[in-house]
Parts: sequence; C-alpha cells; structure tokens
Amino acid sequence: MAITANLILLALTCRIGAIQEVWLDVPTMAWAIWGLYFWDLWRTESRITHGVVFAICSLCALYTYQLSLFLIVAMFAVAGFLWRWPKADFSHSSAREPFAGYLRIALGFFVLLLPLVIFTLLLGQDQLKVAAGGQVIVIPSVLWVAEFLGWLTGRIAPRSWQAVLCIPIGCLVLIESGTRDYSKRFITEPVDMQRAFELVKERKNLLYSGTFDARFIFTVRSQDPSRSFRIFRGTVQLNEKDDLAVFLEKNKIDAVLVQRSQEGKAVAVHQRMENKLTDQLPGLGFSKIQTLLGTEIGDSVVPMLDVYIKQK
Repeated sequence: MAITANLILLALTCRIGAIQEVWLDVPTMAWAIWGLYFWDLWRTESRITHGVVFAICSLCALYTYQLSLFLIVAMFAVAGFLWRWPKADFSHSSAREPFAGYLRIALGFFVLLLPLVIFTLLLGQDQLKVAAGGQVIVIPSVLWVAEFLGWLTGRIAPRSWQAVLCIPIGCLVLIESGTRDYSKRFITEPVDMQRAFELVKERKNLLYSGTFDARFIFTVRSQDPSRSFRIFRGTVQLNEKDDLAVFLEKNKIDAVLVQRSQEGKAVAVHQRMENKLTDQLPGLGFSKIQTLLGTEIGDSVVPMLDVYIKQK
C-alpha cells in the first residue's frame, strides 16, 4: 500500500512546480501519518502512552500547517465514538475498551492547541479563507485511493496478491500521467516573484501586501543568507487603521509591492489594504515603476502586482 501510494503521488505532476517553494503539506502529512499509526495502536492496545504520542504527533502536524486539522478532527471524533461505544468497532481487532484515557488526552490536546487557534484567528486569515472556500489538499486523497485499492483487491484476490495487483495499477497511473502536458494548466506561478525581487533588490526595507506574500518572502530569503532585507507583511504588521505615513517612516520602508485583487477571490481585508496603499502611496513620495502581469489557474493573464519605489 505504501509503494502504491508513493507511485500515485509521483504521478501528480501538477505539484512539480511547487517543489521550489516551502511546501508544508509534506512535513505535516509525515506528522499526521505517525499520528495515525499511534492512533491505531491506541485503539488496538488501549495504552494511554500511545494516546499521548498520537496527540503530540497531531499537535506537531497542526503547528506545521493548519490544514491537517481535517484529518485530525476525524481521528479524534472516531476515537471518541469508539471509546463511548466500543461495540461499534467491527474490525474485531480492538481492545475490549479502546482509547484508554480519551477524555484526559483530548482535554490536554485542545489546551495545547489554544495558542494556535488564537494565532490563526488573529493573523491567519488566508488559512481561514482556504478552509472556508475549499481547495483540493491532494496528498490525503492519495492515501484514500491506495486504501481503496487495497480493499478492492482484498475482495477479488488473496491477500498475498494485493501487491501484485496494486503496484502495477500505480505504475499505470504514473505512466499515463507522464504522457500529459500539465504545465499550462497547473505549473504556473501567479506572478514572477524573481522579477519582482529584481526590481526592488537595491532597497532594504520592503512591504508586501497581498495573498502571495509567502512566495515573495521565500524568493527573497533564498537569495539573502545574511538576512540584510527587512520584509513587512501588509494586514499582518500594518493594520488597515494605522497611519500609513507613520508606519512607512518608522520602518524606513523604501519599496512597496501591492498585489491587485481579483474579483471574487480577495479577502476583504486585503482588498481594503490594496485600496489604502494605492490611494496614499503616490502622495507619500512613492512612484509606481512597474506592474507585473500574472495569472491564477484557469484565469487569463491580468495585471497582478504593482511595484512602488520611494523617490530619493
């Protein structure tokens, strides 16, 4: 099953373009898989130590990337259900009373999770938008596909033949994927962040306002080992009610990058920040030197990033 899952994952060529970025799905899924392993031990052996390790792995997954919440909530929900009604477990492999110490472990887990909840509510508006709007988060579905293949082959062939059937299926998916050109559909950077950095690299105090700020920060940091650039994030370090002139002067901002909002896709707070910067920057000594074009999946190429430089 592990081999099959990896073959299917390799077939997802739409993710090749993201390899250059900080892609947190991979480490968070590693923590989640370890959590799932100890969750199963907690179920079958009903030792509280296994439950504690499961909770720790789940916390590490969540603190790495919040979108692992969906898998972890499901595991806690199933554990609570089977702890309350153990006879509902039809696998015939669980302990008489599975998930020992469930209430204590769940309480400790949610107490330790509180800082992340507060942080996300205050500063993680982008993550909340993703969770509310719904995106395809790909890697977990690979596990479900592999598990389904295992279940299916288990019904039509002896267990010893599962690998013989499943691995070739994964290979076929990989080969079929390799014959397709996904570059135009998926492997497209919204904006050329390297080009954006080239325009402002002579300046040291940068402000980026928009939803692609992580891409820009990673581009800068990957070429700035001495950490000579100071990068500020709009809507995070700059509140929409703050006096813009005071903020720019206090932090000696000499370049500003403002992402243009696409209709129906922008968080309201980003839209308001964009309007504020666009209206006020020209009157505060900043000149727009270039507008970079960009596109999101399925969209046409549009003006997407305005670059402002402070006049000397």
